[in-house]
Amino acid sequence: MAHGAALYETRNHIGYVTINRPDRGNASNWQLCEDLDEIWAEIRRDEDVGGAIITGAGERHFCTGLDQREMGEAYGRGEDRAVRMASPPHDLWKPLIAAVNGVVAGGGFFFLSGSDFAICSENATFLEPHVSVGWIPVREMIGISTRMAFGPVMRMALMGTAERMDARRAYELGLVTEVVPLPRLIPRCTEVMEKILEQSTTAIRCTKEMLFRARMEMYALTQALEMGAALRELAHTAGDRREGSRAFAEHRKPQWAKPTGRWK
Repeated sequence: MAHGAALYETRNHIGYVTINRPDRGNASNWQLCEDLDEIWAEIRRDEDVGGAIITGAGERHFCTGLDQREMGEAYGRGEDRAVRMASPPHDLWKPLIAAVNGVVAGGGFFFLSGSDFAICSENATFLEPHVSVGWIPVREMIGISTRMAFGPVMRMALMGTAERMDARRAYELGLVTEVVPLPRLIPRCTEVMEKILEQSTTAIRCTKEMLFRARMEMYALTQALEMGAALRELAHTAGDRREGSRAFAEHRKPQWAKPTGRWK
């Protein structure tokens, strides 16, 4: 099933989802969101599909977050419509593995925190660019903070594009569960999913729902995300979000506003 910005096929009770924007780093735009909404609905509906694997097209990028170039061009035209970030639904209780085949940046972390776990290729790298374009990494870093130690999460969040984490370090910190050569990535994820699907379907879905709901409540993620969203809106009133995206699209250094209020 081809949607344009995303591809979907099924084989032997496994759904294979591919983010299909390799010319834009598999970055998210409205079309990708709409395509993935349809694909997640199909996976949820189709009882012949026991679980799914999501990856990016090509060999360089898994997902680089929001399409900053598209946003910068829109801001340059005076438009203020933000691009929605695609992500898995939080209540999809079928198993979902992220097959990370390259760069993960910004909103690409949605797919890691929204999946049950991730397996990556040796060429995978991870970075959090939000502060470098005047944005606030709310769901990205709050979600990842439930899987990694606080220090590395904070370092990633504050350094922006100045630093990337490689595949081996991501494995050491628990961000991914396994590192394999790129040609082995999808076959290995398939092997793991096949083993999962040999287990009790009811037990698998109940276990996933139990652990996801426990995480949301025990770590107070709902309240944390609401607090993060409020701070993001407060910070964005400085105009850095528009300036960062426009600077990215225009290939120049951004001119940041001076901090005000509580951040002076």
